[in-house]
Amino acid sequence: MDRLQALRLFTATVEHGSLASAARASGVSLATVSRSLARLERELGARLLARTTRSLSLTPGGRDYYQRAKRIVEELAEADAVLARESSEPAGRLTVSAPTLFGRQFVAPAVSDFLARHPRLEVHLMLTDRYLDLVDEGIDVSVRTGRLEDSSLVARRVGVYRRRVVAALAYLARAGTPRRPSDLARHNCLVLSTQRSPHDWQFHTARGVTSVEVSGNWETNDNDALLAAALAGHGLARMPSWQAEPHVAAGRLRAVLADHALPDIPIQVVFASARLLTARVRAFSEFLAARWDKEPFIGVAPKRAR
Repeated sequence: MDRLQALRLFTATVEHGSLASAARASGVSLATVSRSLARLERELGARLLARTTRSLSLTPGGRDYYQRAKRIVEELAEADAVLARESSEPAGRLTVSAPTLFGRQFVAPAVSDFLARHPRLEVHLMLTDRYLDLVDEGIDVSVRTGRLEDSSLVARRVGVYRRRVVAALAYLARAGTPRRPSDLARHNCLVLSTQRSPHDWQFHTARGVTSVEVSGNWETNDNDALLAAALAGHGLARMPSWQAEPHVAAGRLRAVLADHALPDIPIQVVFASARLLTARVRAFSEFLAARWDKEPFIGVAPKRAR
């Protein structure tokens, strides 16, 4: 059995939605596709596709096998292109996901410049604050901030960003300015519910990291809504420095507790498998790491001494 041909026909079947369409796209007969898939499943000892008279869908095991098979086929196609001297440039489709606000401000411009360097690529950028399963959603690389939930994913840290506690001058005139983290207990704190432990605000002090349990009358899952509430004078907000800084510079907000830094937030590129990375994913990861080393509010974390 030609395993590579079987992988090609299997991925074509998934991508085209039927055996007949895969046969036409691959230039072989329907019987060839059917026999190839049957032999592949027989050798693996597992069903890859659930077939009915009207539909075809991946089994749970088939979904994982498809992602791996797809990467193998794509890697070989890229290797063939290099050997044939067609092009050494990354090519094909790259699907990227990122958080909405961070994605708009940093990932989208990065993608634009990345495409200018690699015109043979096409990028599908998905901006959402919803957790996405990389395999189920067909995502090649995800840009994520904060600590990772899924330990099965492979991550590369490409930068960090800092946060600040800010408030409008009107609020500070009314409620006073906190001088130390413990003062937050008597303030109205605006909370972003999508953060891990949103009511637990941590600070670096001379004695180490201290935690303060905060409370307030405003909670939201949207960064822009949090900023609007802070600008309206409703209370203190903890937000990324790159989001707050323009308003601090313009005098609309004031940073407080400047002597008590908040822990940095890691920025990571995440993929399902390091072993099966395509050239385009590697190139994009390297590009982001180099780019964000120069951002004003994002910097690659210093390497720890070993």
